[in-house]
Amino acid sequence: MNTLTLIGIILIVLGAVVLIYGGITYTSKKDIVDIGDLKIQTEKQKGSLLEAIRFLCCG
Repeated sequence: MNTLTLIGIILIVLGAVVLIYGGITYTSKKDIVDIGDLKIQTEKQKGSLLEAIRFLCCG
């Protein structure tokens, strides 16, 4: 089997999994305050189908 054909099949399968699963969610942490021992962070859960496709394509 040709290497490009194999890569194409893998991408198609991954795309189908993302469509069936409904996207990928992830948690993003952001430092708000970082003064000495005091550290305040926020956590925001993100995710969408477009971000999932971009993640699969671009890493």
